[in-house]
Amino acid sequence: MLFVLSFLLVFVSSTTIVLSETISLNFESLPTNQGWEYIAHGNSASETDVFSVENNTLHQNSLEVDPSQGSINRYRLNNIINDTLPFTISITARVLQESTDYPFGFSFGFFFIKSEENIYRGIGIGIGTNILKDTNLNTISTSIDNTEFHNFHIEIDPQVGYLFYVDEALM
Repeated sequence: MLFVLSFLLVFVSSTTIVLSETISLNFESLPTNQGWEYIAHGNSASETDVFSVENNTLHQNSLEVDPSQGSINRYRLNNIINDTLPFTISITARVLQESTDYPFGFSFGFFFIKSEENIYRGIGIGIGTNILKDTNLNTISTSIDNTEFHNFHIEIDPQVGYLFYVDEALM
């Protein structure tokens, strides 16, 4: 997948309570230089093999990484969300190309992992060139041209569910 995005919040875990905080990335440097952890799951690609920063934009090119085999490259920021309170995630992104029809080569969302309580839950939105799916593999849309920049926004209430918007339109 070849992606260009201007904001990224990918998979976060929490056991710490934070009542109100905005987490932003600047794209003058890679997220690992800003406290995020890079993870290559199911492959050995280095961060700079997949991600780069240019003109205040984070680029992801994982065309050589096959996500259909469970392989994924992502960033994680731990212990930032109170899993009992609502929160939002907003990104501006586009997907220029994909190597398979698996829309999770690029995705964003959150996961709560509480290993002491054996709790694992979350939601992610996979974005392909012309498809949006959630982590339950529900198709959200096939009518949006995701090769153009869009504003993606997800409002999450961990006790209830989520609302997902593209360019301020509820999906």
